[in-house]
Parts: sequence; C-alpha cells; structure tokens
Amino acid sequence: KERKKECSRKEFRTHKLKKAGFHTTKSERVNAPIIDELPMVLECRLIRYDADSCCLIGEIVNVSA
Repeated sequence: KERKKECSRKEFRTHKLKKAGFHTTKSERVNAPIIDELPMVLECRLIRYDADSCCLIGEIVNVSA
C-alpha cells in the first residue's frame, strides 16, 4: 500500500500564501511569518485564549509599516 503524504499545518499555510502570490520573512520576535507585501505588520504574542468565548488576549510586541 502506498501511504499518503500528509502536510503539516506550516506547509499547508506556506502553500496557501505562495499560491496567493505572497512572499514571507521569518519574524525575529514571534513564531509566525511576516507577509512582505502587506503595508503594516502587527506582531503579537498570545497571552491567553478562552475556548468558551473564542476570545484571544495578546500583547503587541512589534509594529512595522
């Protein structure tokens, strides 16, 4: 039997971004890509997530424009 190759979430996101024509740079501050074509970037660190309300609380660690 041939096993299906499963993509990781990171590979899937990267593929979607490239398909849309975007280029990315690795952030030095958080574990997320920076999309080079966007005019402004807010880099945030997750502080808390409430699963009941789907509310994210974060801290902005960098803003670039």
